Order: sequence, then structure tokens, then C-alpha cells
Amino acid sequence: MMMKNFLILISLVTLLTMNLQAQNDTAGNPELFLPAVPTPMEWAICWANGEKSTARSDANGRLVMHALAPVGKAVEQAEMSCEFTVPRAGILIMGIGADWWCEAELNGKVVFSTMKSGNYFYPASARNYIVPVVAQAGKNKLTVRSKGGTVGWYQCVKFFAPDAEGMQMLSRRVLDKLLMPGEAAMDHDYFVSLQENNTVRVTFITRTACGGGVRYRPIGDPVWQKSYEMLGGRIRCNERVHHIELKNLKANTTYELSPIAVDPADGSEKFLGEVRELNIPAANKTDFSFFIFSDLHRTVEERNKLLRDYWTQSGAAGCDLLVSLGDFANKNDNFEYSTFAGGLKFLSSSGKVAKPLIVLRGNHEFRGLEADEFFRYFAPRGEAWSAFRYGAVAVIVLDAGECDAYKPQPGSHTFLNLYESEYMQQQRSWLQKYVESDDFKSAKYRIVLAHGGPVPLGKNLYMPQNLMKLIDGIFAGDKCPHKIDLWLAGHIHNHKFFPAGSVEKIPFPVIYADGPDYGGRDESALLVKTNQDGLQVFSVDRNGICFEQQFFKNTK
Repeated sequence: MMMKNFLILISLVTLLTMNLQAQNDTAGNPELFLPAVPTPMEWAICWANGEKSTARSDANGRLVMHALAPVGKAVEQAEMSCEFTVPRAGILIMGIGADWWCEAELNGKVVFSTMKSGNYFYPASARNYIVPVVAQAGKNKLTVRSKGGTVGWYQCVKFFAPDAEGMQMLSRRVLDKLLMPGEAAMDHDYFVSLQENNTVRVTFITRTACGGGVRYRPIGDPVWQKSYEMLGGRIRCNERVHHIELKNLKANTTYELSPIAVDPADGSEKFLGEVRELNIPAANKTDFSFFIFSDLHRTVEERNKLLRDYWTQSGAAGCDLLVSLGDFANKNDNFEYSTFAGGLKFLSSSGKVAKPLIVLRGNHEFRGLEADEFFRYFAPRGEAWSAFRYGAVAVIVLDAGECDAYKPQPGSHTFLNLYESEYMQQQRSWLQKYVESDDFKSAKYRIVLAHGGPVPLGKNLYMPQNLMKLIDGIFAGDKCPHKIDLWLAGHIHNHKFFPAGSVEKIPFPVIYADGPDYGGRDESALLVKTNQDGLQVFSVDRNGICFEQQFFKNTK
């Protein structure tokens, strides 16, 4: 009953928000979300040269327009329409995408357009953009104006069922205003990340705003301890995204833990998710493995497939830590769905052991209507830099910033970055303090993780130049009093290795993970192993084939 009421509330407010006047019988109907219009769909196409034809989309709602266009004629625009019937007025969940421009009308009203911006996502998919639209009772007409890109022409339209996945696909910018408090259920599984001073952060996402906590105990201890997310001296209950920090955990101890949802109405608690194990290593332990990937981009479906291959074929399942170096998606207009349904949900819910998950901000995390959501889910302190000790290994996580300089023109993807230079200076001040800490100085190995690297590559040097300013006089430059053993980066979409000292003023080795396109070994990752003898980095593809390895001997 609660879920039905939940859907009703979403529907009513969505209708009001869109300022659409639905029929009175619809406003009183308890099933305001309509079933999906069946796919494939039949389309009548009017090409730009006046010729007409019909076509049937595939099961994913895709039409290969360049193959359907009149043969031998340079036609790159078309208007296509289809009609469908629904039993009553209500809301349809429409997915749409194109290569490269499109605009959609439902019953003569424009409901979606990328005619100015382009699709942005590649490849085109009906999951590129999810749009709630209101259909009228009886016959409806959907019209799509489509324009091809430079390397192809695809048009995708599909309606999705209002089931659990369909509801998650709707942007949280809309849903957060509609959610009813009190329903204790996780939309995605929880994950843990590592912080300074032997602190572990547990993050989980509930379907509705409520209080959040974690129960935990050393394995074998009969007594559960509890820690809660607090705000102003009370358990915080106004968020769906919960971050609970577990402090002063004992080294060389295995804990078990699970999240807690607290009902803001009566304070009752509900335990969520599976109980998982969390290993806190001994302070002098050196034997670890890290699985590191970067620049996944692509579609939700392709990212899931790639991460599953990394897990089953490339060694991720056997590693102690998992790391995303940033650019998880092209653009962040629907951050939660794109990120968690796009693969992190799978990683966080796999296995009995809660493997720490470290997620970095890349330049594409700066982009999109929900770019700020990165901090909501992964950096609640408002800083996308951090450091932690994992046994005898010190790991420094740096924010590499944007790859393009600030441009004040509206429409530029950097027009909001007014104070990026001040932000980077704050990061430098933090870094200067951290390298003086005992955590850093006493570490046997010191590894830096960043979306980009300091090596000047290509024509656009904005990011590497900013990184050199960040570390100059610390790790790099004419004087570098503090030593690091390895810098791991992504961003350039091309696997590259630069030995220590091979680049002027950079006295440490730099390895870049690959990404899609731009040469190199596409769809590959880095498997890092540390032990008493040194650091070993294996470059592996999605099939588990190692195509390069480097060994850095322990010199201490």
C-alpha cells in the first residue's frame, strides 16, 4: 500500500510541476503511471527532401536512420511520427536519444529537445535521456524531428514500464521533492570508503529520507556497536544519502557490519542489507592488491558489462580495494541512476566482504545538471581530495580538476567554475600539511591516485599544468623533499608508462590507465600489488590478459 501511495504522490506532483491540465478522472485514478507503450514501434517518416517511408524500430527502440534514408541522396534530417492508444490519461516514462540532434512533441507540445546542445551521450540509446510525459486518454501522436551527426545517424525512442527500474530512471531532481518519509528500503547496496586517521565511511542510499546509522562489531564479539549520522546534535533525517563514519577501528581486526534506517516518525530502527565483513589490516602489513579503472564513459549497459568482465575475468573480485579514477560517465544529468545502475551498484553488492571503494572526480564529473551530486554521494565534506593508510601503504587521492579553463560564456561546460584556482590552492594547502603527518612519513609505500597526471601530453595542458602547480616543491619540481613511489592516472584514454625521471621535474613513475577510443589498449585496467619487495602493476584487459607489467623495487 505504501508503494502505491508513493506512486500516486509522485504522479500528482509531477502533473502539477509540469503544469499540465489532466482530466478530472485521471487525477482521481490510483494508477497514474501508464504501462509502457510496446516496442518495437511503427514510424511514418518524412525525409527532408520530401520523400516518405515507414520503418519499425528494433527491440531497444532504435532506428538506423542513415540506412533508412533515400539511397544516393544527401538527406540528414527527417520528421517521424507514430500513433499509439492508451486507455486513460496518465504519465509515460519515455526514453530518448539520438546521434546527434532530436526534438520530440507529444500531441503538439514539445516535451524534449537536444537541437541546441546535441545528444552529448555516445553511442545513442533510448536510455540517454529519461523524460516523464503526460498522455491523453485514447489516441496520442508522438512526433520526433531528427538530425544526423558526423559519423552516423541513429534515433532511439522507447517507453519504459513504471516498475522499480523505471522509477529509478526518473531524475532524482524531481523525485527528491516527492518522496514520502518513513519507508525504509535501500535503492542501492551500501559501500565503504577509507578516510584519514583510521576512519571508515559507510555510505548507503534509502528510497526515502530517514535517519541513517551502522551497526558493527568485531567478528566473535556478541555486542553490536552503533554509530549514526548526526546533524545539530540529533540523528539526521532529511537525507536519502547517508554517510556514517566509524572511527578508532582496531588494526588487524575483521568487523561485520550493516546499515540501519531510523524512522523519523517514531525512532524505530530497521536493519538493511546483508551483514558483510570489513578487514582492517595491521599497521605494518604490506601485502595488498588494488584494482583500478578509469574513463568508462559509454552507456549504462556497456559499463555494467565491462565492470562484470573486470570482476570475473580481470582480477577485481580478488582485490582488497577498488578504485574508479573518474569520468565514470560522459555527463551527469541523472547522477544516481547513471552511476549506480551504471555499475557501482554491482560492485558494491558483490561478495561477502565489503571491499573499500574509492571514487575520484574526473573532468566529466564537472559536467551536467547534477554535477554537484558527486559530493553528495562521494565527498560529503565538500572536498574531492583525501588520504588514508591501508596497512603500511599511504594512498593520496587528488582532485585533478577540469581539463579546460574557465570560460564565462553561458553554455560553456566551465562557465560555473569561477573559483577553481582557489579550490586547487586549498587542496595544495591540505597536501602540504598531510605530507608532514606521521601517516605519510612512516608509510612504506606512497601512492597517488588522480584522474589526470602531471606529464604534459597533447595540446591541452590545462590539467597537467594545474597538477604541477599543486605538487611543485612537494613531490615534483626543482626541489621535492617528499617522495612518492607511484602516480596512477587516467583521462587520456591511452595506456602509457613514464619511468621515474623520464620527464623533466617528475622524479616518480607515472602510469595512465586506458579508456575507450584514442588508441592504446581500450577497455583495460590496472591491477596493483604491493608486498615487502616492492610494487607491481599489471595492465590487464577485460578478458584478463596482462599485456604489460612494471615492477618498482622497495628501496627503503
